[in-house]
Amino acid sequence: MSCSDKVALENQRGVTSERKKTYVPLLGISTNEEENPRVVHLKLKQAVSKGVKIIDTNYSDKCERKVKKVLRRRWKRGDARSKYFIIAKLPMIGNTGADVSKFLHKSLKRLGLDYVDAYFIEGPVGLLGKDDNDVRPRNQEGQPQLDMDTCLRDVWRAMEKEHSKGHCKMLGLCNCNMAQLSRIYDMARVPPAIMQLDINAYNMCVEEREFMKSLQVTPFAIHPLGNPLHVPTEEYPWLVEHKTVRSVAEKHGVTPASILLKFLHQQEIVSITQTNAVNDVGQLFESLDDFNLRHEDMLKLTRLDQGGEARLRNFVGLDGCQLHPEYPFTYNYMRGCLLGTRQ
Repeated sequence: MSCSDKVALENQRGVTSERKKTYVPLLGISTNEEENPRVVHLKLKQAVSKGVKIIDTNYSDKCERKVKKVLRRRWKRGDARSKYFIIAKLPMIGNTGADVSKFLHKSLKRLGLDYVDAYFIEGPVGLLGKDDNDVRPRNQEGQPQLDMDTCLRDVWRAMEKEHSKGHCKMLGLCNCNMAQLSRIYDMARVPPAIMQLDINAYNMCVEEREFMKSLQVTPFAIHPLGNPLHVPTEEYPWLVEHKTVRSVAEKHGVTPASILLKFLHQQEIVSITQTNAVNDVGQLFESLDDFNLRHEDMLKLTRLDQGGEARLRNFVGLDGCQLHPEYPFTYNYMRGCLLGTRQ
């Protein structure tokens, strides 16, 4: 068996989603709006060639046509559509019930697909774009152009209609807090099946994951290599630079990024790595088949968890949404949810 075949087998390991009882691969790659689309295309090809089967796309990243090219190449090689788990996201400029169908079908056309495996709300805050390409609208003062009338109930109802038509197999949330998850869960006919959280060794979201498990919602780890808005200190530098992570990496002869992905992988936490988080995507995924973390390694890495202090406290790449009523980072979202708070 060749090295590339071994990697493909490793990266096809997965979990069964809590609600849908659907097989989901453990490793994924995500597009990023801040990176050149040509670079994104190259890194997507590298990841898929190493057996990565989750592709996390976002209308707002303007990279869906690049994903289409990568997928077409795999179809020509004989890959089955069913082997891939494709995620699309409703942009924040589409956070109205009337706009859900339009933006989903734009994404399907750009991706060259009849359906996506999961359709997510990109974020709970609504934005008012000048047109469908104005995904990060700003006013004259340079602040986000907020839609203060966002109604997540209307948005979710429209997403449920698309689900019933077979255009998306699952529905999910991104950049939402636990109270928002609970609120949508309570009113949903088709409850959320997946929720993306900033899970990494600094922020393992233990209580949040337990709560999600009680709702049969599967967590997906975004930013598994560390919170991009983290303010490094001597005690807690950038996660990939932490002495514990580097020590374990040197022990196994791999990169710190590989250690951090393997740490989540061995806990069967689905992990989505953004294309801009690493330079050599192919090498990152290939190395995961070369080693396993031992019990003492896992304990050392587990001790890095800061119990919520290292979680995201703002949208990445979109500051200034704090005045919106659905802004998700304004309070201890786990405590608010467990006490029954609806904010």
